[in-house]
Amino acid sequence: METSHDLKDFIQDWVDKSHFDLAMVEKHWSSQKGVLGIFTAPQEWLEGHQAILDHYRQALPTRGGYRVEVDHLDAYSEGSVGWVAAQPVFILGKGGKVTTRFTAVLHREDGEWKFVQYHLSVAVPDEEFFRMAQPE
Repeated sequence: METSHDLKDFIQDWVDKSHFDLAMVEKHWSSQKGVLGIFTAPQEWLEGHQAILDHYRQALPTRGGYRVEVDHLDAYSEGSVGWVAAQPVFILGKGGKVTTRFTAVLHREDGEWKFVQYHLSVAVPDEEFFRMAQPE
C-alpha cells in the first residue's frame, strides 16, 4: 500500500468540480456491478450506476451558493484499486460551514479513476446521536 498522489489530485479535482459538472460525475462512476453511493440524506443509499446518475441529475440543478474545501485528505492505492478518506468542509453562501466525512473506494478503469463505493456523512456529537434515538 502506498500513498497515491494522482488519486489525491483526482479527489481534489472532484471536490472542486463534481457539484456542478454532470459529465465529470458520469465519467468517474464505475458501471460495474456492486457500485454504491451513500450520501447525507437518509434515503440516499444508492445502488448501481444508473441510480447514482439519476440522483446527481436531480440534485445538481438545486446546488449552488457554496464551495468545498478539503481540510484533510489521505489517498492510497495498490494496483488498480485506490481508497481515500477526507474531511470536506462545505462553506455556504451566508458564511456557515458544515464539516463532513468522506470515504471512497475507486477502481482504475480504462486509465481513469472511477468510484465503486462512496460515502459522505455529517458527524454529530455522541450526545446528539443518542438524543435522536427513537424508543421502540
